This record gives sequence, C-alpha cells and structure tokens, in this order.
Amino acid sequence: MDSSVQLNLENLTKIDEKLQNLIDNLKINKINNISQLCSEWWELTDEDDYSVAKFEKAIKDDKTRRDLRYQMTLEILSIAVVNYYTSSPDVLKPTHLQIQSVKNLLNFIQQNFLAATEVIVSRLPPELLQNNYGSAL
Repeated sequence: MDSSVQLNLENLTKIDEKLQNLIDNLKINKINNISQLCSEWWELTDEDDYSVAKFEKAIKDDKTRRDLRYQMTLEILSIAVVNYYTSSPDVLKPTHLQIQSVKNLLNFIQQNFLAATEVIVSRLPPELLQNNYGSAL
C-alpha cells in the first residue's frame, strides 16, 4: 500500500452509521427522512474524502483494488435506487415488495461496506488504529 495516502477512519464510521440510519428508517417506514439521509451519504462519499476510494487507489493488489471498485459501484447504484424509490412516495407509490427489496438491498450494501472496511483495517499498521474511530471499526 502507498504509505503517502491518508485515510480518514472517521469517514468510514460515519458512512456505516448513515447506512444503518437508512436501514432503521426503512424498517419503521419513515420514508420522509430517506432522501435527506441519501444526500448526507453522498456528501460523505465525495471522492476526495471517501476513505474506501483513497484506499482503492493506494492498494497495489489488482484483485483487491478491483473488488473495492466493484463494492463502491454497487454502493453508489444502491443508494441511487433507494433514493429513487423513496423520494416521492406520493407520486411513485412503491409497493410493499419494492420497499422490502430496497430494505434487502441496503442490508446487502451495508454488509458489503463492512467487508470493504475489514479489508482496509486489516492492511493498516496497528498504530494507526489507536484512536476512537479505529477502535469503532
């Protein structure tokens, strides 16, 4: 891994929290908050700040880099789908099955994100994990 790359571990914990908030809001059918939570997720994953993107660029292993890029693509598409199905419930009126599919998609994406985070953490020197955010991961 390129040692000049600086990763923001707080970014990873905030993204996980945002994904969990999205899942929790969908569980209780609080659809009105979803669009705002998606917007906040987009801000956290801005390419300049997104720790997974920085790590992906720094990793030398082609397979790991390709897997992380695939994970980021799925995450982006999934948040777009979630936002689409929940942004105008009065106009679109998603069915129960569609909302259930969106819930399942978010659960899958969160697990995918956690797996990517695990890969990142496993490649970092232990001394970099000696802070509140490192221990939260």
